[in-house]
Amino acid sequence: MHRAGPILIAGKRGRLAHALITQAAEQSRHVVAVGRPDLDLLDRASIARTLAEIKPRAIINTAGIVNMEQAEREPALAFAVNRDAAANLAAAVAPGGILWLGSSEELPPTIAAWFDRVSSHRIYRRRAWERGR
Repeated sequence: MHRAGPILIAGKRGRLAHALITQAAEQSRHVVAVGRPDLDLLDRASIARTLAEIKPRAIINTAGIVNMEQAEREPALAFAVNRDAAANLAAAVAPGGILWLGSSEELPPTIAAWFDRVSSHRIYRRRAWERGR
């Protein structure tokens, strides 16, 4: 694990990502937000390149399709982005021991709490990838 590295925010266009980026700036925290096309969570090689370049100490995954109408119109895409992409990222970080917090599980009550979890290493490690798909 790269304890001195930044916190990587996977996904950078959504409301949660914007809130985290804003809060990080206000708290002078070292974060790097990356999204498509630079980080394609459906492409394991893209994930590996991003992790090698950034060397994050922790990752907060904010990527996903949250618009229910879009998810219903394009269920295959929604599953790919919300399930498969998250599993790809989780599988990539597990061997290196990088701390992981997914946006769909155990949501902290405030944006500041996200960073408190990363800073104190009270991170819930995603194990969905161990169960398969």
